[in-house]
Amino acid sequence: MLQLTERPEALIVVGGGYVAVEYGHFFAAMGTKVTILEMADRLVISEEPEIAETLKNEMSRGMSVHTGVQAEAVKSKGHDVTVVASDLASGGYREFTARSILMAVGRRSNADLLRVENTGVELDKRGFIKVDEYLETSKKNIFAVGDINGQQMFTHVANVEASLAADNAIHGSKTKMDYSAAPHAVYSHPQIASVGMTEEAARKAHKILVGRARYSDVAQGQAMMEETGFAKAIVEVDNGKILGFHIIGPYAPILIQEVINAMASGGGINQIQAGMHIHPAITELIPNVLANLSDKIS
Repeated sequence: MLQLTERPEALIVVGGGYVAVEYGHFFAAMGTKVTILEMADRLVISEEPEIAETLKNEMSRGMSVHTGVQAEAVKSKGHDVTVVASDLASGGYREFTARSILMAVGRRSNADLLRVENTGVELDKRGFIKVDEYLETSKKNIFAVGDINGQQMFTHVANVEASLAADNAIHGSKTKMDYSAAPHAVYSHPQIASVGMTEEAARKAHKILVGRARYSDVAQGQAMMEETGFAKAIVEVDNGKILGFHIIGPYAPILIQEVINAMASGGGINQIQAGMHIHPAITELIPNVLANLSDKIS
């Protein structure tokens, strides 16, 4: 067991993406006084707006969360550091002081360390290695998988890419990489899990239905006294195909696996609704969401 002889010093986390909120949650849980500064108007901007809002509200219980502030400069005095940030709404400046700063404002490619220009392999404008749908680079028989191709920078995605690239390179297969059912999770508190399209993206190209349900709508959610967690589904009207699914709450990365499997197999809501779901179990949340589909715009 970790024993702390004194309260950890305060920490400023600059950034509001999944890395920032995961580290912020970890240090706050260990007793550190944490302040998160995010330039955007919400945390985890790639998630659904209502999920981002719920996350901010819940994380604000254990730390100080500021959105709409852009870090401009850092000043040090003694053992402390001060972040000078512009308030994007008011146009003024605010100062935040702590013992340490954690920068978590995104990732950039380090493909330049490989000197890929010597191989004829091309980079995109962000510095990541260009690949086609078969994960082959601009140089025949050279493939790139994982973070270095900048597609979906998650270990589970890289594992699938590696297997696919090996088949294409070694066995001469012509299998395309499909990211449509590539999931991700945010291990903050509460947890987040998502797969597929957001509602905003789906509405641009599809006619959709949207369904929602709260954890407390099912028996085990009530027993857990879970009042904030919920799930959201985006489904294509014509064929019932699941285009996206988003969860915030306990066990979110586990709960979403059923949806990932349905999407990856080309299935839709019928394949999920046809299966019995144990009662009482929190997995009842998934068919409950699909039972609430509506064409109303949120």
